[in-house]
Amino acid sequence: MSLSSIYLAISSERRLGILAALRQSRCLSFEELSRQLNLDIATLLYEVNLLQHGGLVSTCEGSVCLTDRGQYVISKIISLDQDLLSRISSRNSILRRFFNFITFKTLAVYIAASGSLSILPLILLSFLGLSLFYKFKINLILLVPLEFHTFNIMTVISSPIILFIYFTLLSWIISRKVLIIQSLEATLFTICIISLNTLVYYILIVIIGINTITLMLLEAMKLIIATIAIISTSTLISYYIGRTYESIFLIESLTLLIPCLILYALSR
Repeated sequence: MSLSSIYLAISSERRLGILAALRQSRCLSFEELSRQLNLDIATLLYEVNLLQHGGLVSTCEGSVCLTDRGQYVISKIISLDQDLLSRISSRNSILRRFFNFITFKTLAVYIAASGSLSILPLILLSFLGLSLFYKFKINLILLVPLEFHTFNIMTVISSPIILFIYFTLLSWIISRKVLIIQSLEATLFTICIISLNTLVYYILIVIIGINTITLMLLEAMKLIIATIAIISTSTLISYYIGRTYESIFLIESLTLLIPCLILYALSR
């Protein structure tokens, strides 16, 4: 186990809280950990997965257990920070849960945890999403819709292919593993999220009609939904490769979202 994976595992106070909670009993159920730390199950699954990559915990039959390495690491940390567990469990998690909800982080964790079982539903939802781009005549370049009332079949066909290649290369560069199924999930999940643009378009046009306010809201939602797609897909990828989603989010933003926005700006 590399030193960097251990460092990543303990770089979050939430993960330190999990280790501290396990320090006495060594094993706790997910439900008990969730209650003690005031964490929703999806966030707990995500953090435990990162701790597993660091070799600090193991999971079995719905329980999380502290490994010998985890016991050694948290004992050293607790000796320096006696109030770690009480400080974490007393914090308000409402804001964090709201952020997880609006960025689809919770959904991303459940998709990752379900593995290949999520492929078929994601394929169906992705097909429906791309069909909506066709129905409403919305042109698309990867994450960002270019124009409403225009449609280019080549951009819609090429976008999923380019996204799949991108996620495959990204996961290989970071983990040195070719993660085909995981890259396919990331591609389909991204398409599902950016398809929300078509729903926003339909709602705004039907309720408000075409006016200045509608156009301003549509422009804003193009960028907001693209950013949400990056955040949620980063969570999905980081779950598989054992890196924190914050770092993956930064990499994806720099290598995918920013070029998309530049192309979008140049097309205006």
